[in-house]
Amino acid sequence: MIYKGVDNPRCVFCVNSKKCDEDEMVFCTKKNKNVKEDFVCRKYEYDIFKREIKRKKKPDFSRFSEEDFRL
Repeated sequence: MIYKGVDNPRCVFCVNSKKCDEDEMVFCTKKNKNVKEDFVCRKYEYDIFKREIKRKKKPDFSRFSEEDFRL
């Protein structure tokens, strides 16, 4: 398989792509032209650092007192 286990292959996550000024477009260095972010070609190679990971918020313990944690 070309994509090697990637759930949603898209050019926006490819090693060969660069972000473009145009909205929803990336520059493909292999094709030397602008393509849409959701486009995929045979030269697709996943770059883990291009994906933005949403972090979970830390719980707010300030509203609890020390007595709430005693057994």
